[in-house]
Amino acid sequence: MCGLAGLVSQYKLDHRARESFEFLSRKFLTSRGPDEQNIASGGTYSLFHSRLIVQGQLGGTQPTTLSDGRLMAFSGELYNSEEVGKRLSNYGMIARDRLSDTELLRYIFDAGLHH
Repeated sequence: MCGLAGLVSQYKLDHRARESFEFLSRKFLTSRGPDEQNIASGGTYSLFHSRLIVQGQLGGTQPTTLSDGRLMAFSGELYNSEEVGKRLSNYGMIARDRLSDTELLRYIFDAGLHH
């Protein structure tokens, strides 16, 4: 499985806090997701994700940004992602039926189908 860590503050995070967070996240979580590590940071937050690639080499990078500007990161696998992708493809809602779980979830949230 992947690794996920977040740091949120009511105050703006300084450079030292971000560096410490990234260092510790990489140190402790890279073994959970050795294939890819990424971090997204804003004024008061940092979100770290380490990825173990199960399917979808491309397009699965996390954290990812949704169309409304929210960040998304998750740890786990969508066991029916191939079936859902095929259904959406059959209805012409997406161009292909083989997506990474991240791409599929991003599409579902962006299209408002998550309710």
